[in-house]
Amino acid sequence: MEKKGVLFTVKVPAGQEFSVMRLLFKRAEYGGLRIKSMIFVPGLKGYIFVESDREYDVRMLTGGVRRAKLLPGRPVSFEELSDVLIREPEVIQVKPGDIVKIVKGNFKGYRARVISQVFGGRGRKYVAVKLLNIDRDWEVQVPVDSIRIERRAEEAAPEREAEEWPGLEYEEGAGAEGVGKRAIKVLVVGGRANPGPPLGPALGGLGLDLGRVVREINEKTRGYEGMKVPVEIEVDPSTREYEIRVGLPPTSMLLLREVGAEKGSGETGRSYVGDVKMESVVKIAKMKLPYMNASSLKAAVKQVLGTAKSMGITVEGKDPREVIREVDEGVWDEVIGEGG
Repeated sequence: MEKKGVLFTVKVPAGQEFSVMRLLFKRAEYGGLRIKSMIFVPGLKGYIFVESDREYDVRMLTGGVRRAKLLPGRPVSFEELSDVLIREPEVIQVKPGDIVKIVKGNFKGYRARVISQVFGGRGRKYVAVKLLNIDRDWEVQVPVDSIRIERRAEEAAPEREAEEWPGLEYEEGAGAEGVGKRAIKVLVVGGRANPGPPLGPALGGLGLDLGRVVREINEKTRGYEGMKVPVEIEVDPSTREYEIRVGLPPTSMLLLREVGAEKGSGETGRSYVGDVKMESVVKIAKMKLPYMNASSLKAAVKQVLGTAKSMGITVEGKDPREVIREVDEGVWDEVIGEGG
């Protein structure tokens, strides 16, 4: 019985693993090198493993190949590699009610509340979440490895969730030939939508002129240049007719635009990214009032002030919590107006 060799680790450009392996196989064949096999593990992009019982032959194999670099250190045994292959990936433990931050993917940067248990097979795990502080009641599924826990359910204070988005309620209906309509909801950067993800894959297979749809979305969102904007596209697959509806950017994005900052403070209460006038707070509150669970303009103003606090933005040079107290005491009634 032929004795197994050991596995030498070779660094290659990610995504080019198979083309490098084909090249190395030819070199091994023509050079008469003692190479038994080559292995690529899908979960270890950028690396291949070369089986041989002689390190010299592996050095000859990779020498002079710009895309293949033999890594120093001791070889890996098959048993060690098997441990990597069969080990169940560690899954972050989340449960309904946890507050998380999405750190990868189309919804990167958004906070959300977990609304399901973890699901999925031996491969990638997913969890359903409800986005917070964004127009419309959006529930999405995200990979578990794309989220980070901010607060556990038992620690989480009551959180204002997705604001209402009137006029965008979707009712399942039938098209001209009885085919149900579809509503595609995506976040795009105002005025900069393109046929790539997330828009392209979401509309794929519906037979629409993607270029035309992108142009219409950019025209409708141009006023929110550079800001993330929720867009809903209702499509009738039977007729290929569609309707585009645009919501307002999140309150946080509107506040950042007012202060000229790209992102909020990472140390809320200790560092600040800018200051906003009370008139601007009222302006944003009036814009968002139809979409909020707020009973009055004054209540909407207090919600905007709460968002300013979480973003590290002062109001009239003061901590937003102080301004909220002043709103309750009537100090800003004249600015808010009679409608408050």
